[in-house]
Amino acid sequence: MPLRIPTPRGVNAREKLPRRGVKAGENRHSTSLVLVLLLGCGTPPVSPDGGAGGGAIGGGTAGGSGGGLVDVVPPTLTATTPSTGATAVAVDSSVLLTFSEAMAPASVMLSATPTVAFSAPVMDGEGTRFSFTSSAPFAVSTTYTLTVTGTDLAGNALAGLATFSFTTRGPPDVTAPIVNAFLPMGVGVALDAGLVITFSERMDPGSVSVQLVPVHALDAPTFDASEKVATFAPSTPLEPSTSYTATIAGNDASGNALTGTTTFGFTTRALPDSTRPLIRSVSPADQSTGVAPSARTSVTFSERMSVSATEFAFALRKQGGAPVVGTFKWDLAGSVMTFDPTADLDPTSVYLVSVGTGARDSAGNTLLSAFSSQFTTAAVPDTTLPQVTRVTPLSGSAGLPRCDWTFVITFSETMDVASTQAAVSVQQTAPSTKPIAFTPEWSRDATRLTILRAAGADCFDYGATARLEISTSADDLAGNRLASAFSSTASVIRQGTAEVRGSPGLSRSVFETGSFNSAALWAGEADEDGNGVRTLLHFPLTMVPASSVITQATLKLRIAEGGGQPFTSLGPLFADSVDVGGTHEPADYDAPVLPSCLVVPPPPGCAAVGFHKQFATEAWYGDRTLDVTRAVFADFARGSRSQFRLEFLTERSNNGMLDYVRFAGGPISEQTGAPRLRITWEYP
Repeated sequence: MPLRIPTPRGVNAREKLPRRGVKAGENRHSTSLVLVLLLGCGTPPVSPDGGAGGGAIGGGTAGGSGGGLVDVVPPTLTATTPSTGATAVAVDSSVLLTFSEAMAPASVMLSATPTVAFSAPVMDGEGTRFSFTSSAPFAVSTTYTLTVTGTDLAGNALAGLATFSFTTRGPPDVTAPIVNAFLPMGVGVALDAGLVITFSERMDPGSVSVQLVPVHALDAPTFDASEKVATFAPSTPLEPSTSYTATIAGNDASGNALTGTTTFGFTTRALPDSTRPLIRSVSPADQSTGVAPSARTSVTFSERMSVSATEFAFALRKQGGAPVVGTFKWDLAGSVMTFDPTADLDPTSVYLVSVGTGARDSAGNTLLSAFSSQFTTAAVPDTTLPQVTRVTPLSGSAGLPRCDWTFVITFSETMDVASTQAAVSVQQTAPSTKPIAFTPEWSRDATRLTILRAAGADCFDYGATARLEISTSADDLAGNRLASAFSSTASVIRQGTAEVRGSPGLSRSVFETGSFNSAALWAGEADEDGNGVRTLLHFPLTMVPASSVITQATLKLRIAEGGGQPFTSLGPLFADSVDVGGTHEPADYDAPVLPSCLVVPPPPGCAAVGFHKQFATEAWYGDRTLDVTRAVFADFARGSRSQFRLEFLTERSNNGMLDYVRFAGGPISEQTGAPRLRITWEYP
């Protein structure tokens, strides 16, 4: 009767596991069947040692060799998965046996010590590969010795290696990792210094991140062979004389989140100051008219100045007259000098302001060039109280950036720079209260003040409430106080995270021949005819709010087993961003790669750039991670799902071997090691 090969559970008529090349209608044992028919019912069988019947087939004498048609070569076990001596083997692994020739299906047996109950083996079409699955997971941290028995189709018993052993991985890791060491520390840190973090155990590289405050871009981390030491290099040199705070996040290889101390600080070295100071603005502005006779004059410099030298270099005088007598005041930063005349200026008169090159910064650098301006006083005193006419963002706004925020305050008239800056405060009021230092920038006419976070100052917390306040101590140039205190609040942007499992049924293998397999996820060669197989992964993004921005996405999966030499014969494994919709078609095997530009809509030429990123280059089992932020960012802008196709660089090797890898996962999306997508997003 014909040889029957058991079909794996969960594989339907259109679905198949990788198999070697037995074409439809072909029977590798048909030759033996024809010989038996030619001999007829009365011909005695051929004995293995060339006995009775040998001459009838081979033309020799009775008891001869039988013409060399008798198979007397015993089969051998050529390969096992797991290999002998393997360690850290997954407890849900299957056992794959590869023989030197076709075996009698019913004869192949596998036993284990300690005892394991195996299901009936699944055989490939050629009869040389048998896959056994245990009825229950292997025990953890256990060494198993397996013994194989069986005969080939001619009845020859297995020879050579018949016993091999492997050890399963230990119990699940539930110990949270900690940071054992962080460099650099202290002060005087070089501006190109990399951040070197030593963890207590092996980490998941795709999960480890560092955030610097003040914000500074870091290159992707590099890990040592143990994956316990990560190095983050700054993308550009760090700022000099700056105190940085580094906050570290990440998970170990088992998914346990980092705990303990995760925030560290250091201060960079200062650069010698050889920059000459500049005058950024003067108030009243040059050529102003209608200036109140009681007005004060303010000069804003580009940096902290030497008080005595700069005051000596300043002069305010009536056109054609002597310098005006008055007193000086400075802001806390030492960059804004205010001159307050002892008596009101004469009405309807022209006054000249001058600052000579004798003005020096705190490092002794003199003013780049002498400065002068003029203004004309009004006929009557200014008694109008100034007001805040507008602030952006508007009070009650949402989505304020955590670090790169800006408030713009517009006043009804020219303000006294020093007193107004001192009257402004920014703080976080919830969930915790903390003041935020800021840097002021004034318009030329001193009616508009822009404030932004100062270098080294704290960022707002995600989801915090930010509050801007201006007290009535803010004066206009005539000394009139702000009409009433002003305040405005804004909600800081929030952050969300999720780990999404691949959708069952939609994450599946697609074969070049047009069929699918949802019971197993494969990539590489499907058979010796050169037909390929690729894996499609589907992840929903419906949990991300519509107004969000994807800031980080990591694809993680596990290579459970492999066959042949896939990375040698087929090249690197790639992940492509694709869109194959909610149902699968045979054309999905060659679906086009989607563009993944970070700007939506993309700039000219960006549409031609597809997300085709190298995932793995070497054959080792275990978890792999890949940064897919660009692809998921673009996918979210296009819709509510992200799909990837896993494929090798080359479709076929033509080397006579079946080269492939199988990924953990399949019909049960919660299976250990099943593909998943870790996403982080920001939203108002």
